[in-house]
Amino acid sequence: MPTLIRPARLQDAHTLANIFVDGWRFAYEGLLPRAFLASLDVCEREKQQKELIIRSARALDYRMRAADKDGVVVGVCTFGKCREKDSENTGEIYALYLNPNNLGQSIGFSLMQDALAQLSHEGFIQASLWVLDGNSRALSFYQKFGFILTGKTKREEMFGIKLLEREMEIPLI
Repeated sequence: MPTLIRPARLQDAHTLANIFVDGWRFAYEGLLPRAFLASLDVCEREKQQKELIIRSARALDYRMRAADKDGVVVGVCTFGKCREKDSENTGEIYALYLNPNNLGQSIGFSLMQDALAQLSHEGFIQASLWVLDGNSRALSFYQKFGFILTGKTKREEMFGIKLLEREMEIPLI
């Protein structure tokens, strides 16, 4: 059965929280402190997921889409209006995470394809995203879609950790 990409639902919150925690532990192993990754809390993240799902259902500037494989949520992608640019023409992929057990099954491809199509449908002419410096797996994935590094970087503090991120963009027209 093919993967269904659909709006996230409140009943998905716990599963999405697990995907977030497991996805961060997998994707950022060796890039973020081990103690920080071990400290990620599914219950705390579940509360955040519920708030984001509600926002996604109500707001025009934020979308949360879930990948549903045989009735089980295995991935998530969030996107909307670009947070960094003043341009009304740029959308942004905020996050894309999979259950690490489902890597290599084209689920991430389906989520990204859906997000880019949605952004284009909403009138955006380009999309951007930020990738953590050193995350070669994500960089390669995004480059397969045609995203290119813009040369712009930003230093951000998240959860008390200083991060260097690199901007990528893709035209949608």
